Amino acid sequence: MRGGVFAGRGAVRLGFWLLPAVSALLLPGCAAFGPDSDPNLTPPSLRMQTAADGPESILDELPPGPAGDLAPSTYGPEELVAEIEREQDRCAQGGEARDDHRQRYRRYRQQLQDGANAEAKALQDAGRDPYTDPRIRYMHEALIRLPENPDCDQNKKKMRIGYQPEFDATLEAGIAGTRLSLPSYRFLGTEMGGVPNLNTGYNFEGNEQTKSLHLGGSIGLGRYGLGDGFGGKLKLNVGLTYTDVEIDRNTGAFDPNGATLLIPGTGDGPSGAGFSLADAGGLNLVANSDYRLDYDHTSIRLKLSDEFWCDGEDDEDGPPFGLLPYIGLNYTRGNIDQRFAGSIPGYGRDFEYNTDVKVESWGPVFGAQFLAPVKRSPVLLRAGVTGSIEFNDAKGSDSLDFTGFARQTMQMSNDDTTFSYTLNAGVTVGAKSPIQFDIDGFYGAIGNTPVVTRDGVGPSRLDLERSDYAGAMLRTRFSF
Repeated sequence: MRGGVFAGRGAVRLGFWLLPAVSALLLPGCAAFGPDSDPNLTPPSLRMQTAADGPESILDELPPGPAGDLAPSTYGPEELVAEIEREQDRCAQGGEARDDHRQRYRRYRQQLQDGANAEAKALQDAGRDPYTDPRIRYMHEALIRLPENPDCDQNKKKMRIGYQPEFDATLEAGIAGTRLSLPSYRFLGTEMGGVPNLNTGYNFEGNEQTKSLHLGGSIGLGRYGLGDGFGGKLKLNVGLTYTDVEIDRNTGAFDPNGATLLIPGTGDGPSGAGFSLADAGGLNLVANSDYRLDYDHTSIRLKLSDEFWCDGEDDEDGPPFGLLPYIGLNYTRGNIDQRFAGSIPGYGRDFEYNTDVKVESWGPVFGAQFLAPVKRSPVLLRAGVTGSIEFNDAKGSDSLDFTGFARQTMQMSNDDTTFSYTLNAGVTVGAKSPIQFDIDGFYGAIGNTPVVTRDGVGPSRLDLERSDYAGAMLRTRFSF
């Protein structure tokens, strides 16, 4: 268990380097356009010289903003900086008005430059250090951050498809209908001619309908100075998925057809091998039986993701496709409570198996989503793959009650390493709005489903086997 935890921690540290490396291999020729990726965008330092005939401050004499915008007749520094940033975003979006937005950006930035210079000169003339004034410091930092001559084509490469929230954070919730194919669970057996066969009894397997619930969210790390490298959109994602399966059914009678009925034991006590009941004219018929299984699986994932967009020949409406790689840690917890009981009236005997197993696991999770926006529409197509390695710690008990004998109980454990995966494809509707809807189809496998095996020779054995699943999920996401 400790080895799994250490491996998971190492995977997180390694993730910061694996994300760009893997993306570069997968997408040769595609660039990760982060805010600091182009040295040509580095703005000049603040020039403190002011024209001799310049006013003491022009910040209160600026005209209103662009036509059609609600803007005051005068600007404070914060308002002017916000207006400059808006023009930068509009310019980066391209279109026929790109040149107009570029000119407005340059004009407003020059007004901020002139105003900062004029106020700095006034403070210098008064014998004060301009950089002790918070107003001057704010304008100086804004001018350092905002390039003097923005290349709108380059900024356009940094554009991200979809709605760009103010805080770069999301919350999401979803529900899925799932068809789960559980492993085979076997009970009882027969013996003919001295040859035992434990595959002839009850065999419970097949597809079960269930539902899954999902909650999650993400936050961009750029606001904290951590997301500007690589693809420029490093995010921390957290997600919780819960799946529950309940089976409760009458499983009917079982006729050994002249063979000896075998009831394998758990390996505990003097009768640990189990019991055998001869045919005796059909007296060993299991007249009725019932089966119950409660299985729940919870997965909690913490991932780091990045975002890369690739240019094409016709990219007027944005990059033609993108890649969203991610890596992180996965914690899962699975519980299985199983009961199988029946009666053999010919011998006046009843039997009942009870199994209770808990599986906890830690391990790395990794994968990627491929994104393809549909031009001139709020629709985004997606497809991806996710894999996880589980370092398991499985523990539980298996017991058998048989009329006339003491209960036998065997403790079991398993620490195997397993692998799980999911393939998905879907569509996002409303990609350019704060509220989005996802419709996904998915297929995958859980590698650590607990299964108890009784062979009538040794003690009950706990194995971890594969469960396949397929389904569809409807998910809504709110960005803010």
